[in-house]
Order: sequence, then C-alpha cells, then structure tokens
Amino acid sequence: MRTAARVIGVVAVLSVIGAVASGQQRAPAARAAPAPVVAGHPFELSLVPPAQILGSAASVHGLRIDIIFGENQNVTGMDFGLAHRTDGIFTGYAVGLLNYNGGEVRGVQEALFNWAESDVVGGQGAVVNFTEGGVSGMQFGVFNWAADLNGTQVGVVNRCDSLSGFQFGLLNLTDRIDGLQLGLINVATSGRFQVLPIINSRW
Repeated sequence: MRTAARVIGVVAVLSVIGAVASGQQRAPAARAAPAPVVAGHPFELSLVPPAQILGSAASVHGLRIDIIFGENQNVTGMDFGLAHRTDGIFTGYAVGLLNYNGGEVRGVQEALFNWAESDVVGGQGAVVNFTEGGVSGMQFGVFNWAADLNGTQVGVVNRCDSLSGFQFGLLNLTDRIDGLQLGLINVATSGRFQVLPIINSRW
C-alpha cells in the first residue's frame, strides 16, 4: 500500500511539472504578434504606372517626382511633376499640371487643375479648383468649387454650398451664407436678398 501511494504521488508530481512546462512552452505562441508598421518610402520616381520605382499601393514620405503621371496611396512631403494621383491622404506641397486626391489634402496644391474628392485643409491655386468636400483655407483660381467653405475663395467664378467666410469674384454663388460676398453678381439662395450686385453679407 505504501509503495502504491508513493508511485501515485510521484506520478502526480510529474504530471503537475509536465503541465507547467507545457504551459510555459505554449505561452509565447499564444501572444499576438504586434501589427507590422508600414513606413512610407522616402523617394518615388514615376514615368507612368507601372513604370515607377514603387507600386501604386505604396506610400511616400519624402519626395515624389512624376515625369508624366504618378500614383501612390498616401504622400507626405513634396510632389513635383505633370500629373499626380494620391488615392489616400496628401500632406505637404504639390505643384504640377494636375493634382488629384481621393482622400484629404493637408497643405498646398498648385496646378492648372486641382481635384480633391474629400476635404482640403490649406490652400489650392489653379485655373480650376474642384473640391467635393469642404475647404478650410483658401481657393485661388479662375473657377473655384467647394461643398463647404470655411475661409476664402478668390476667382472669376466662386461656388460653394455653404459659405462661412469670404468670396471675391465676378460671380459668387452659395446656398447658405455666413459671411461676405464681393463681386459683380452675388447669389445666396438662403439670404434675405438672393441676388445682389457688388456686395452681399449675412451673419
């Protein structure tokens, strides 16, 4: 009986030790690996996709030069060339003939044609500035368009859905006004006077 009890005790101790060792071996595998950090590349040179150093899905944190046309996911830094496409967020300064952004713009764009599908925080200067989102800053061009303007438009024709700021041009158009329009013809469809020459304001 004593021998049997000793054997059972030894087996129990060995079982506990084995369980602890097995748990320690499994613990590292159970930890979730940290998510990989996707860093932007410092330089991009593009002729036309896919003839570019990086793929279109890559992001640039530094300088992008598009000899004819370049496309990347996100760009932070300087953007030079004929035509640029950024599918995500652009942060920095861009100059060219065409700047297209699928996401938000944070900075300054200068071109013949600037097109942003989301918001612009900063400034746009072009013959045509077309922003489907809101503009917090300034648009300067022949034709300026924004959904919501919190800032200034200066051009021949200025158009926004909602104005909170200032429009200066020959023709100024808005639906809702909380600011000032200066131009030959000023239209604010929600104002007391929907069409006024020279000046229109409402606060």
